[in-house]
Amino acid sequence: MRRNLFRPQPELAASLELDTLTPPNLVASILRTARRDGYVMGHLGYGAHRIFASPCRYFTMLREPRERLISLWRHAASTPNAYYHQAAKDLSFASFLAQRNPLELYNGMVRFLSGDPAGLNVFINPKPFGTLDQSDLDRALHNLAHRFEGFGLVSQFDASLLLMKHSMGYRNCFYVRRNESSSAVAKPEFPDLALPLVEFDQALVAEAERIFQQRVSSDTKVRASRLKRFRSLNHAMQPITKINQVLQQSISYLKP
Repeated sequence: MRRNLFRPQPELAASLELDTLTPPNLVASILRTARRDGYVMGHLGYGAHRIFASPCRYFTMLREPRERLISLWRHAASTPNAYYHQAAKDLSFASFLAQRNPLELYNGMVRFLSGDPAGLNVFINPKPFGTLDQSDLDRALHNLAHRFEGFGLVSQFDASLLLMKHSMGYRNCFYVRRNESSSAVAKPEFPDLALPLVEFDQALVAEAERIFQQRVSSDTKVRASRLKRFRSLNHAMQPITKINQVLQQSISYLKP
């Protein structure tokens, strides 16, 4: 069952000033999805709450930075309706990284979590390629620790769900895997020359892992026995979870 992550039903903020780098129609799409589903999911920067007149809550999952970029390229290159398909379809992974566009190729997780310092872009921190600094990392870490109701690690996905499910309002959090990278696109090696693209992201994830381990150690819901039981139940529930997912998508499509 879905839960409303907004308090109360989302409405557009009375006054909202945005920069010209915010993707066209993004605000309208976010508001439409929030009204329909009670939540918005996707690559959005901290600051998206400025769209709404009512309070909302943030949750996020972090990923090993090099793996994130590899997955981004493989998905974009092989999926025609992917947001970055045109930028990736005819390029090798190394060439995709070397083009210095889109912005999220350069420490994208820090960009998303730090948000726009000027508060005018609700999609991403729009500072030019190569100009992020310690202040952006510090702001991302502060937001993660104090402005997000929950966060998890893709490398510890199940434990992350168990930690966050209460705050998200779920009694159960069974899931099915989606958007897996196509096997038709071979997984490349991450080039050493591109390591500056993930320097701040690696520092962000290292600190997030430290905080995450502290929370896991102090939370009885994520004990090894409970984690094992959850994985067994999630595996057993796959047929029902897939049917429920199809029904939820059908309901969403039928809503105006």
